[in-house]
Amino acid sequence: MSENLSITTSLADIFQLPEPIDQYTLHFATGAWRAFTETPEIWIKNWNSNVNAGRTKKAFTRKYIISFVNYDHNEWLFGGIIRLLNNQGEEEPILTDLYADLVGRLVVTFQKGRTPYLQLNHQRFKEIKVKQILDQPK
Repeated sequence: MSENLSITTSLADIFQLPEPIDQYTLHFATGAWRAFTETPEIWIKNWNSNVNAGRTKKAFTRKYIISFVNYDHNEWLFGGIIRLLNNQGEEEPILTDLYADLVGRLVVTFQKGRTPYLQLNHQRFKEIKVKQILDQPK
């Protein structure tokens, strides 16, 4: 049985980030990314080739990316925290072990708007609400 958390629990309440908040970008994968059927490592490689295709590369100029995959309407499944080897995203991204136990299990709610990526700030960190933690990864 999955653990349901109070809708007032924010991502900021459970994530203690090791770097300053201005080092993180939020990425919300939609469309073809909806099926979270690959291992996180394969998903990262596919993500990297999509970013390096050009149109979103400039959006990822911070050191880390907190990634989510569309789960349901305004619900997102945590995909991991990715570290870029440089701030231009030109090197192979690395899936960190930060909160790796929650990859594919942590479901959050957030109304992101049209853009798939946002710079993380304190307000957004508190606006992302934790809905549940699934027993098994999706």
